[in-house]
Amino acid sequence: MKKARIILIALLMVGLSSFVEAQTDRNTTEATVSKRAEKKQHKNDLADAQFLEMVRLADQESLVLEANTLRGATGKSVQVFADNFIKIDNDQFVFQTAVPGRVGANGLGGITVDGVVTDYKVIIQPRGTVIVRANVDTHILGQATLTIRMRGNYSRATFMNNFGRTISFVGPVSSVDNAEVFTGLSTVYRVAYIRPTIY
Repeated sequence: MKKARIILIALLMVGLSSFVEAQTDRNTTEATVSKRAEKKQHKNDLADAQFLEMVRLADQESLVLEANTLRGATGKSVQVFADNFIKIDNDQFVFQTAVPGRVGANGLGGITVDGVVTDYKVIIQPRGTVIVRANVDTHILGQATLTIRMRGNYSRATFMNNFGRTISFVGPVSSVDNAEVFTGLSTVYRVAYIRPTIY
């Protein structure tokens, strides 16, 4: 009888232990599911906030795409550092490339082209993509088409002039006020300085 009681108590302890372990696993699973749901909600809220900011910048015609990658017409890409950007500030447009350690027309190892935005259109697509299409008139490269696709931290601006030359800037978009870019010497003035008018 004593043995049976001990066996019964042992079985009850094992059963109780299994029940407690199952309950703990259930609580852990519920906590994990809850944390995942919170992370997903936070990610969605962040994406919505980024989307609204991109729409605001596009509508105000005040944005800078600071490139961390440049892509040519053939698709070849090059990682770049500071001061490679495309800027739209109302009707003013600036396109700049810079390669540290090199001498360029703009003093930064590249070119700086400024111009005027002649046509500007904002297209809002589903799934959080904002597209800006603009026609620009530059002093050096002539007339060109600019297409900026903004989605989260990944944005791409494609600049194509009437001669078919294309370059794409890939990187984050920010407001003109928050951008940390340095504008070099405008190429048109640099060319005028290098080749003075002969009387």
